[in-house]
Amino acid sequence: MARNRVKIQQQLEGCRALLKEAVNKVDEAYADVTSTLEQRAALEATVKDLKNRVEKYENDLKELDEEAAENFKRENSIHNLRKSGDEKIEAKAELIRATM
Repeated sequence: MARNRVKIQQQLEGCRALLKEAVNKVDEAYADVTSTLEQRAALEATVKDLKNRVEKYENDLKELDEEAAENFKRENSIHNLRKSGDEKIEAKAELIRATM
């Protein structure tokens, strides 16, 4: 399955927004004296899950960027090889034209 960079970026942004909200809820829960240990633990689990998702999406984007850079280098080197080969052919053709 091909990975879509735009979709991953959107998911990352969404998770970051949810993470920010979840962190605020955890802070509020700790400030609220009526919150229970279970409620705070559930909120902390949500924060941990969202942090893992953000990290995964960031790693996916990093991998995609590295792949794109490698592909660009490879395509660029192939283009340069073709170009240098064309220059050699052109030089030989010029030599043949000059001798005739």
